[in-house]
Amino acid sequence: MMEIAAIGNLDTITGFRLAGIRRVYLEDDAKNSLKDLANDEEIGIILITEKFADKNKDQIENLNKRKKGTAPIIVEIPDNTGPMERESDPIKELMRKAVGVEIE
Repeated sequence: MMEIAAIGNLDTITGFRLAGIRRVYLEDDAKNSLKDLANDEEIGIILITEKFADKNKDQIENLNKRKKGTAPIIVEIPDNTGPMERESDPIKELMRKAVGVEIE
């Protein structure tokens, strides 16, 4: 069974830790951890906050290009302050890539 990891601010990772996710990382310290998590075969999903994703967009794109297979899936989530205003929805993009069609 694969694990879930989460990267976010203190409030976000505290919530995930309370939900039982053991692999949580504070976003200020996690830039190097993201690469390690992406290469860890036990990790199936990496949850990252939208703010962390915006700050590390190039690194995330490179990790997604170089990964073998589909895991781990990197999913952007809002933090405790709510969703960010964006031109495109990263979840829709992920679904479009996975399924091959746009889902409304």
